[in-house]
Amino acid sequence: MEIEDPAKRPSATLELPDENVYLWRSVTFAGAPQQFRTGDRMIIEDKFGFQKDKDDVFIVGTESQRTVKRLMPQGEVLSPKSGYGFADLDAEDQKRLLAIYKKFDAKQ
Repeated sequence: MEIEDPAKRPSATLELPDENVYLWRSVTFAGAPQQFRTGDRMIIEDKFGFQKDKDDVFIVGTESQRTVKRLMPQGEVLSPKSGYGFADLDAEDQKRLLAIYKKFDAKQ
């Protein structure tokens, strides 16, 4: 499963007190037919470097049916088979990430 070039400029950005949030709308993944095809990618980075890992998630669905999956790099580095897979998140993480995601709608 591969993702479009993530180096492209984000569709929108948010500056929160402790985090910077970047959103790419309508990102297309290529993969098996049963996998998600398009959705929004959101990356959350800690402004101060306290959090070593950043949140890199994929949001699919509409309004009440939205689901958040963590993007997980797969395959070997520099391999043609490298790409991304999806990992489930617990309900608390989903709720937190969807609340941040909804701030983009409020910003418009």
